[in-house]
Amino acid sequence: MKSFYRNKIINGIEYVYEITPYYDSDTKKVRQKSRYIGKDQDGKIVKVREKKLKDVFSYGEFLPIEQIIKYYKLDKFLIKELGKTQSKAVFAICVARLLRGLSL
Repeated sequence: MKSFYRNKIINGIEYVYEITPYYDSDTKKVRQKSRYIGKDQDGKIVKVREKKLKDVFSYGEFLPIEQIIKYYKLDKFLIKELGKTQSKAVFAICVARLLRGLSL
């Protein structure tokens, strides 16, 4: 069975769904699954919902370096000497250099 598109009007807005028929062996009937595609605007399908990418971040490797910075109070020293924004940049460069060891 081939899938097809169906337009549904909900609250005055026309939406497009992909309908895929399948055979349900329990009830012995043909059923349909629908999947949202987007809105129909001037004959063109405009996607409203986009899939959100899930990001995974690992902070475990930063914890020992953060503890060393706090133990020796390097953050307070650099903020006093350089200011808040420049000290953040210096810490970011130092941590990147310690963890990756690559050229800047």
